[in-house]
Amino acid sequence: MQYQSLQFAKKENELEVTLYNIYVFSIPLDDVKRICPVYKVGRNSIDFEMQNKEKAEGRFNLLITKYIRNLKNKMSGFPAVYVHKNAGIPLFGLQFLGIVDKGSEMLEIKPITNCNMNCTFCSIDEGPDSSKQVDFVVEEDYLVEDLGKLLEFKKKHNPSVQFNVWINPHGEPLLYAPILSLCERIGYFRNVAEIHIITNGVLLNKPLIDVLAKNKKVQLNVSISGFDDAKARNIMGSNAYSINRVLEMIEYASQRMIVTLTPVYVAGHNEDQFGKIIEFVKKIGCKIAIQKFCYNKFGRNPIKEKSWNEFYVQLKELEKKHSLVLLGEIEKLQQTEQLPQAFKKDDVILTQIVSPARMIKDKICSAKGYSVLVPGCEKESGKIKVKITQDKYNIYIAKPLN
Repeated sequence: MQYQSLQFAKKENELEVTLYNIYVFSIPLDDVKRICPVYKVGRNSIDFEMQNKEKAEGRFNLLITKYIRNLKNKMSGFPAVYVHKNAGIPLFGLQFLGIVDKGSEMLEIKPITNCNMNCTFCSIDEGPDSSKQVDFVVEEDYLVEDLGKLLEFKKKHNPSVQFNVWINPHGEPLLYAPILSLCERIGYFRNVAEIHIITNGVLLNKPLIDVLAKNKKVQLNVSISGFDDAKARNIMGSNAYSINRVLEMIEYASQRMIVTLTPVYVAGHNEDQFGKIIEFVKKIGCKIAIQKFCYNKFGRNPIKEKSWNEFYVQLKELEKKHSLVLLGEIEKLQQTEQLPQAFKKDDVILTQIVSPARMIKDKICSAKGYSVLVPGCEKESGKIKVKITQDKYNIYIAKPLN
């Protein structure tokens, strides 16, 4: 039996199963032997020496279903939830996971919650020092299938619109093992014009870039917010960060595909780095879109947020000094039909608890094909009445009702 997304390794008393390279759970060997005492384990396969292979596969898949509930992220050590098509967790309705459609030509997909950096300005508090308690990873087939349904819906209502899909997770997209396959499959949709990967660039390498560049729809948006080694390590929150290696990969990629640098301007922390970043952009000929640091209630906030006017003044000074346009005209996004709204603010609805959220005290509930985030939900399972407190863009947050 072959398993493309799983890897197997026999340990002392357990069969260790790795999902998408960085998630792991174990199956007791005694349970495996109950299927058949004679079996062979390969890297991506397990073969039971019995005639009824179909029965063996069914019983082994039941073991996977049982023990994958103990899934953990090897990087963070946090419990992890595998969001597959039979998990009961809808991909629409959450800000941090799945698919986000804000009624324009831009669609966001979020296949993972995990990051290898600790950026000091991270708006979502991701990385090794995150205060979150649970990680998530979405099954590739499930993600592509539901994105396809959304694109088909859009095509019926907006037949002439070409969509841009942004792989913009709460974390680092290149940690998602099937990223290449995901990009390839998204590229097959005829009404997708561009696929943007928003990355910190740490995991970029030449072979990976070469494969990505073959898909002409794929573009890289790389977040670097420092240029000097010590400053870059500080702002990325990691002593292992090598800005020189990341710059080398950016230059290599820019010769093969469209690359945009997206540094975050954090006043008092990295303003002295932008001249060097801009000169690097001019040298290699890639694009740049400087981001303003914005306060986020649940993020890391190293400074008090500056006004937009102050930000624009700084950009104008950089424009003048480096003879590069940084304040171009902002293109208006084309509005497109959204999926029907399932709930409205103040609606009281009955939901099914399907999973803890990023914090164990919060829950993901399901209703009418949408996920609903319910903060501060003490109940662990079953049905619960909730009152919708946020409904914008079909992103639903609710409070539990006793």
